[in-house]
Amino acid sequence: MAVKHIDVSMLVVGESYTRTQLAKLWGYNGTRGMEKGILPAADHVVVLFTTEKKSSYHVTKYVDHLSGNRLEIQGQASHLTDRVVMDEASVFYSFYRSEATNAENKIQPFRYLGRAELVREECRLLSDEPSRFVFHLMDIDNAGE
Repeated sequence: MAVKHIDVSMLVVGESYTRTQLAKLWGYNGTRGMEKGILPAADHVVVLFTTEKKSSYHVTKYVDHLSGNRLEIQGQASHLTDRVVMDEASVFYSFYRSEATNAENKIQPFRYLGRAELVREECRLLSDEPSRFVFHLMDIDNAGE
């Protein structure tokens, strides 16, 4: 998936969007790169797609948690985006859903939480398991409550 410029100016904080809607908006030919949870974009931007309760089809059960304005996520098992998150990105946009599917097994959209700031001193780069990243949500009050 090619790196794209991400324009969030038309998005509304607190509103829900599907990956398909966002892919079309941003000029992607599908959602494949968005499914990894950490999407590097142009201009030192990273988009975070966080699902707290994973579906049975998720091979890796990353531990992600939202509490108030604090978002804690695990990086990719491959560690391919660790350096991007810690060293290269300066702007983060966060999308969150509490669970991947509802009771009818229908895929749930993500709620746009706006900008997120990396809490660098609380992050842990690991080699034998996914790294841990902590973010402070800047645009929404008590997002996880």
